[in-house]
Amino acid sequence: MEDINIVPIFNQSDPNIWDDFLHIRAASVMHVYNYKTPEEDDESTKKAFKSQWKHKSFNFAFGAYNGFRMVGFIRGYAEQNVSNIEQLYVLPDYMSKRIGRRLLSAAERVSTFCAKDMELVSLVNAQTFYEKNGYKSLHVNRYAKHIDGLCKCSVVPVFRSTPFITRSCKQICADFDATAINQFHSPMFVYMDVDSKIQAYIIRTQENQNSDVQIARSQSDFIKTRLLREFKTFSDIQTAIQEIQNKR
Repeated sequence: MEDINIVPIFNQSDPNIWDDFLHIRAASVMHVYNYKTPEEDDESTKKAFKSQWKHKSFNFAFGAYNGFRMVGFIRGYAEQNVSNIEQLYVLPDYMSKRIGRRLLSAAERVSTFCAKDMELVSLVNAQTFYEKNGYKSLHVNRYAKHIDGLCKCSVVPVFRSTPFITRSCKQICADFDATAINQFHSPMFVYMDVDSKIQAYIIRTQENQNSDVQIARSQSDFIKTRLLREFKTFSDIQTAIQEIQNKR
């Protein structure tokens, strides 16, 4: 089986990201429903991507990459204590390989920063998949899952610094500034302990593009090592992807 990496997409407006989303969605819908997505539908969907990206305060997205090629994705947003999944699609050749489950799990973990429940509208052929992953039917094709407390002993990406994140990071380092994340979409990861509390963070600074890692005084260097390893894996993949995208 291919080595598939689940990569956070901190800035969805980067070149070709939405085009990749549309390509994967069209291929998946064609395979499952034998329906070809009209070009005008693609254009309206891309406009919806841009609008949501601009107007929603907490957007998240993850891509599943085989090497440097996106083969699946999940995206959505959170507001009013509820996280909403807008799309989850995987290319036909990569279905039934647990990629969808891994994307869903990543979205659930990151959503716990500002939501207690995850909701979505499921296509008919996907309802069994969501039920197997703990989602309950609310009505017709709308499903929900309680996600509070899912982040424990794990490294989690930060798409936007919520008041909880900012407060926790300032307790670790008084100089923490959320501007890089909230305005410039700089990559950031935090380590959540067994009580779902932030004990360390790493962020790419805007000044020199280096990584700044900070850990709570009571924590060991093991956490720092985990953060650095996760950040390096992300950075290596993202750099290679960016180089390929720039050549398109």
